[in-house]
Amino acid sequence: MSAIFSIFANRRMLVILLLGFASGIPLGLTGAALQTWFKSVGLRIETIGLLTLVGLPYALKFLWAPMMDRFVPPFLGRRRGWILIAQAMLVVGIVLMAATDPSAHTLNMAVLALMVAFFSASQDIVIDAYRTDILAPNEVGAGSSVGTMGYRLGMLASGALALVLADYLPWRTVYYLMAGSMGIGVLATFLAPEPQTGLMPPRTLADSVVKPLAEFLRRRGAVEILLFILLFKLDVAMTLALQMPFMKDLTFTNTDIGLFTNTFGVIATIVGAAVAGPLMVKLGVRRGLWVFGLVQGLAGLSYALLAWVGRDLPPAAAVVTASGAFDAMSPAGQSVGLPIDWAVQTVDLVRPYPLMIVAVVIENLCAGMGTVAYIAFLMSICDKRFTAFQYALFTSLMALTRVLTGPPAGWLEANAGWTVYFLVATFIAAPGLILLLRYRRWTAPESATAAAAL
Repeated sequence: MSAIFSIFANRRMLVILLLGFASGIPLGLTGAALQTWFKSVGLRIETIGLLTLVGLPYALKFLWAPMMDRFVPPFLGRRRGWILIAQAMLVVGIVLMAATDPSAHTLNMAVLALMVAFFSASQDIVIDAYRTDILAPNEVGAGSSVGTMGYRLGMLASGALALVLADYLPWRTVYYLMAGSMGIGVLATFLAPEPQTGLMPPRTLADSVVKPLAEFLRRRGAVEILLFILLFKLDVAMTLALQMPFMKDLTFTNTDIGLFTNTFGVIATIVGAAVAGPLMVKLGVRRGLWVFGLVQGLAGLSYALLAWVGRDLPPAAAVVTASGAFDAMSPAGQSVGLPIDWAVQTVDLVRPYPLMIVAVVIENLCAGMGTVAYIAFLMSICDKRFTAFQYALFTSLMALTRVLTGPPAGWLEANAGWTVYFLVATFIAAPGLILLLRYRRWTAPESATAAAAL
């Protein structure tokens, strides 16, 4: 336990936590918060589903990641310099979103959201590379845990907090406040030590593309690894793709969603990441993927149950009598007849929250554990000469999953309903787990020999 504690208790982990927070802010503002803003101004569910396409930069970030391996900004070093540039552009983009009316200028807002997503993806490229470069092999599990916690805290601010504030403040004011919160990430960038890997960056831009690709493709099971990366979080991506419209269809208010769905969800993810971090140190990457992948997959059933039950209480909890009275039990155990109007009001106040909270906590707790194992796996397979490009390539596949689930997700819900939708989202986890049976082949000694021969 003292060895595990020493891994977590250092300056690098604090920096990773704060940079993770900076990563979570813009993703929430182009995702859950923006979906809710669009919903509140009356845009159709099909339009909101298409809005997920603004996340394409997260799937395509590998296209410009080589530049961040090859070129070094004239300040703060190769990693921190690029982080600061991305953060400055994010502040500009979020401020411009705040000044735009989505109901009157829907296309303009989508373009600005795309801009924010681009610089958010660029920031993620370098933060992921920084984290991978700065951590020792025995620290990747802890680092992925701390980074996930920071990321979810950022999403708590741009998700739950933003939604609650939106019930009392104009949406544009909320976005201005979120732009200011990026200052935490800027502070972390100045506090962060620059990684000292002792490795030279690629000499040319071509080398920064060709060599990392060649290094990876020479590994045993390279194609299987790419498929695994694409599929491991598919169930989570589909479950959360239309989470905000789902909650709004159940007639929850923005405050309900902010306080219960986002707050409890993010806290549960943070707890899951905190629990998974020390366990990853003990389990290792392979067993961690198995344990947390199974748990993550089964957790989606909680949303299917919520969709099936909805906001209604179980039938035995309350009965409206034919005479127009509501039968309830007094504290003394006596039947009390109450007017229907009062009964309906009471049901609306007390019914939805327990099941909603349970579903949100289970899904996010387990997804947080799965994310820690997933990130540790990605860091463990990167060559530190090409961290920015390789990690961006790997995470682009995960982002591609999240982006492309949006349009078919909207179609599936419109034609089959929410219960079937979440059942499909649960069982779609199976292909990724089946591929995990090939893990030992991916890490066979021949793979390392081929990489060393490059």
